[in-house]
Amino acid sequence: YGKPAPDVYLTVAKRLKVNPAECVVIEDSVNGTLAGSRAGMSVYSVPDFHSQRFDEVFARYGNIPNVRVLNKLINVVEVFK
Repeated sequence: YGKPAPDVYLTVAKRLKVNPAECVVIEDSVNGTLAGSRAGMSVYSVPDFHSQRFDEVFARYGNIPNVRVLNKLINVVEVFK
């Protein structure tokens, strides 16, 4: 299955012998964000702002469990400092 099915993320977690709840996903697509969330992972979404407006992306992702929408990839780095 492809994204937004969570299988790809769940397979990787299983192979790494890591609980999905302990994983972090960094995504730039709607389907990838949904897949990570459906896998029970923490998702940091960094949308492609050339094709999507931030307010539209936040409205779409804002109510999905475990998802934070960031306006720049550098914000992901700041979260993990």
